[in-house]
Amino acid sequence: MRAKQVLQEFKQSSVLASSEVQAVVADPAERQALYKLLLSEQLIPVASLIRAAFQKEVEYRNALWERTAEDDGDYYEGIYRCAFLLYRLGNPEDIPALWQAKYLNMDVGSSMGAEFFVGAGLNESIKFIENSDHPESGEIAAYIQGWFSQPDAMQWQKGWERDMQSNISDA
Repeated sequence: MRAKQVLQEFKQSSVLASSEVQAVVADPAERQALYKLLLSEQLIPVASLIRAAFQKEVEYRNALWERTAEDDGDYYEGIYRCAFLLYRLGNPEDIPALWQAKYLNMDVGSSMGAEFFVGAGLNESIKFIENSDHPESGEIAAYIQGWFSQPDAMQWQKGWERDMQSNISDA
């Protein structure tokens, strides 16, 4: 079953456990196709599908780093594409998962900037993380605040959003 069919099935049933959904989420190429489709969808109804795909992206990047998987395409970029969809969901509860992914390895960390962490809005995201019991909440809040204290940061954010949308749609 291809990404388009799985998305339709998921929207009707919201079942992550079906073998068809699991097969698409497990395949790096199918995940990329899914991300393209999701650009034009309402994301909240498929939030659990996006989160499942993000977990697979984390596993995939770990496997690439450990050399237990090979990337015969540009699928290594999938972690950023899926993280962008998490950003677009706008749920600050995704910040800890994004932060953990940022620290998978040097490659991911250097490209997963503060832009990804403010999908709920700058103030809402900072307030959420400061009030959370996450052991690194202070560090996360300082990281976000540090980036967005720059005078042009909000303008950069808009450009980043356009670039990420193009990155997904052109993949």
